[in-house]
Amino acid sequence: ERGGNLGPVDLDISFKPPTGLGVVIDASVVVGGGFLRFDPEKQEYSGVLQLEIAEKLAVKAIGLLITRMPGGTKGYSLMVIITAEDFAPIQLGYGFTLTGIGGLLAINRTFDEGALRAGLKNHTLDSVMFPQDPIRNAPQILSNLNRVFPPANGHHLFGPMAQISWGTPALITADLGVVLEFGARLRLLILAQVVAILPKRENDLVRLQMDAIGVIDFDQG
Repeated sequence: ERGGNLGPVDLDISFKPPTGLGVVIDASVVVGGGFLRFDPEKQEYSGVLQLEIAEKLAVKAIGLLITRMPGGTKGYSLMVIITAEDFAPIQLGYGFTLTGIGGLLAINRTFDEGALRAGLKNHTLDSVMFPQDPIRNAPQILSNLNRVFPPANGHHLFGPMAQISWGTPALITADLGVVLEFGARLRLLILAQVVAILPKRENDLVRLQMDAIGVIDFDQG
């Protein structure tokens, strides 16, 4: 405006740190990659790692760390899922083999039984039980984990997972998990995902899948 006065101008320039970091590994023994991401609005760190070691072992890891609890209260919640697959099958007898192992650990998180049951038809267990291609499917996996394992102070989760196959080549594959909730509540969560692919995985003319959960609530007797 003619004759106007803009007044003093206060200009502050500062560095904005990155909110994500990607890693690619291509070594003689280890091949793979992953990422670490930070969401400042949610105060949430998330990361996914997928490695193939000596072409004999595939390791996958998914982690979630929130430094602000729901409602803006102080505190944190942590969740980690680690699995190992593609190793030499371990014979269990009667045609069954152990083809994968894993585990789940969560601090200040509980499990939402209703969300788990509602997600059975949508294959929510795919995000929990030996998730496939976790880097590409990271947004859906992380969203599902936050929904079915929400933050909750004083609630903690721990449990192993196993992948068992039957037949050569595998005709039936079962992913099994047993997760104990302790602390504010004492419950046992049982997860199962059974898949039959015929005649073989590379030519799946028939595919049958059953997802199931079970809950034992010790607090309710």
